[in-house]
Amino acid sequence: MKELKTHTQRACLNCGTALNESFCSHCGQRDQEVKRPLIGLLKELFHAIFELDGRAYRTVFFLFCKPAYLTLEYIEGRRVSFTPPLRLFLILSIIFFFMISANSLIQTLDSSLSGEADKNSEFLANSSASEEDIDGDQAELSNGLAEVIDFIDNIVVPSLSEETNTNLVAFISTQVQANFKRITDDPKDFFYGSLDYITFFILLMMPFLAMILKALYFFSKQFYVEHIILTLHNHTFLILAMIIRMPLNLMGEGTVMIISPLANLVSTLLAIWMVIYLFLSLKVYFGQGYLLTTFKFITATILYGILLGIGFAVFMALFFIFS
Repeated sequence: MKELKTHTQRACLNCGTALNESFCSHCGQRDQEVKRPLIGLLKELFHAIFELDGRAYRTVFFLFCKPAYLTLEYIEGRRVSFTPPLRLFLILSIIFFFMISANSLIQTLDSSLSGEADKNSEFLANSSASEEDIDGDQAELSNGLAEVIDFIDNIVVPSLSEETNTNLVAFISTQVQANFKRITDDPKDFFYGSLDYITFFILLMMPFLAMILKALYFFSKQFYVEHIILTLHNHTFLILAMIIRMPLNLMGEGTVMIISPLANLVSTLLAIWMVIYLFLSLKVYFGQGYLLTTFKFITATILYGILLGIGFAVFMALFFIFS
């Protein structure tokens, strides 16, 4: 009978180094058998993505309750006990947008079951004034579209040939007209379609906020990467807070005597905590006084709000053209 390998006889299948632990000390490969039931692989994949262990729960707790704590721990090198900031951001973003989609589906079903869509259609059909308003709005939108198409027709990129410019203008015009029809047919569908790219947009905007913080705290001698990590953790907290507020807002819209007012109160307190949290994250991480931190917090909020508005307008324009 073939003898079983003992613990000391195990060797790394990748480089042949003797194994004393679960990972190879030479190449880092994990000592794990691939040929096993599919359920085991799926369980491992799910566990690796969402980290369903004490580390994930501990990370979420400190993220929500202790501003800048995770950033300080990460910068100081104490990282193994917490979920990496980028992975945490992506996981919560997935959960958030799944909840948005589910909420949209629930509202659509509720509207259909309650007959609101039929009532609205009947009301519009019996109201000549409403029809005139709709016709006026549609005419205004059509005129706006015509102006946009005229603008696009005059676009010329100097570095491109005449033929390439013609093809580019034709492509953009086609996309704009198709998306205009999508918006007029179902604005909600177009809006929720844009949310698929919001995570990418937020990631693009984070470096700009980090630059603002770097400028405001120029003499604090922190590296730019520290501002990036702090910004990433703060955005992740905001997503987590919105995940919690979403069911609270749904309960607040209900008519249950005790639950609805309580849900609205908790949601309001959470909104206040979001502002306090962002302020405290600057106070804790940079260690400056309350007055100076307040000034820098307000300045950063205003500047980032302006950049966010401009960036979102550009993002929606690009999504409108190329989606």
